[in-house]
Amino acid sequence: MIGALLNAVGIVVGGLAGSWSARQLSPQRQRQLQVLLGAFTVFFGLSIVWSGLRGSWTQFLGKFALMLAALMLGKLTGHLLRIQRCVNKAGRFAGNQLSPDQAQSNRSFSDVFAACAAVYCLAPLALLGSLAEGLHGDLRPLIIKMIMDGLAAMSFARMLPGAVLLSAIPVFVWQGTLTLAARFLLPTLERALLVDTLTATAGMLIFAVALVILRLRRIELADYWPSLLYAPLLTLLFR
Repeated sequence: MIGALLNAVGIVVGGLAGSWSARQLSPQRQRQLQVLLGAFTVFFGLSIVWSGLRGSWTQFLGKFALMLAALMLGKLTGHLLRIQRCVNKAGRFAGNQLSPDQAQSNRSFSDVFAACAAVYCLAPLALLGSLAEGLHGDLRPLIIKMIMDGLAAMSFARMLPGAVLLSAIPVFVWQGTLTLAARFLLPTLERALLVDTLTATAGMLIFAVALVILRLRRIELADYWPSLLYAPLLTLLFR
């Protein structure tokens, strides 16, 4: 749960910095950081994909085909379940509460707390990073998320600093629970030889996160979340 703890600390540090500092990062500096984080996410995502697909050419092609099938079925399932629409709805609520245009008197502590928690917990890297840490002890995706959440907290803290700081608690609980669940399932997945395809699928989704960070492509990432269930299931059926 080190990644979850680091993420929570990043939010607290960013919130404190935002509440104490009178200056914001310039848009140009924010964009530079965004490009840098996106580049690191590309590298981390592809390296995780490679760690899941490596092996002989036959093994590589078989895992690659299963990964693509999992992604396609996951996208279809997510679309039918309207997962992205639900996430977008939560995002609109958070955006309304955290918008600088909204009057201060219209914001309640609980609404700002819920909005911040939604932004942090529903981010794709919350799930993918926790999975990476639980399965492989890989903290890199959650370190990227820690920096992004800390920068966001710097901006949010100008509204209700206490609500922003307390939102670190549900982030720690949620991501820590996901990490522990992945760690608990790891021995079963390893015995059934299901880890590699799941790893490759998660890595491909992390790579997709990088495309969104870099603003190269708009991807409905939440609709792909069921892919993480299809990857081990398809491996079990067709390996």
